[in-house]
Amino acid sequence: MRYLDQTSDPKGALLSCIAALAKSMRWNLCVRELRAAADRLGHVIVEVYRDHGISGGKGREKRPAFDKLHRDATLRKFDLVMAWSVDRLGRSLQDLVHFLDHLRATRVELFLHQQGLDTTSPAGRAMFGMLSVFSEFERAII
Repeated sequence: MRYLDQTSDPKGALLSCIAALAKSMRWNLCVRELRAAADRLGHVIVEVYRDHGISGGKGREKRPAFDKLHRDATLRKFDLVMAWSVDRLGRSLQDLVHFLDHLRATRVELFLHQQGLDTTSPAGRAMFGMLSVFSEFERAII
């Protein structure tokens, strides 16, 4: 596992507040909070990906920004994906596990603001798996 090199400027990608937003959640707030977290952690934002009005329950093929994020991860355009919350990534356990596997294969890390999750650690990777289960459950009961 490659850890972020803190001696250079790690490149980050914000996947912020994608999907259909809850009324209490504002996109600008999400972006502002994620940018502040990136600054604190010493990351440079290279792109903000936003699928406005598209549910996280839709697959990658129906989410153009999420699909572009996958392609850009493959091209190593960034070292870290930062998202507001696990449910902004998706609501299907299978899709979330696939996404994490894709990031791991491309040596891109994941930071989830609301959960305080950082997959550069073994504990962060384990917690991501557990959060994925709850996200799928939430979708099933909505």
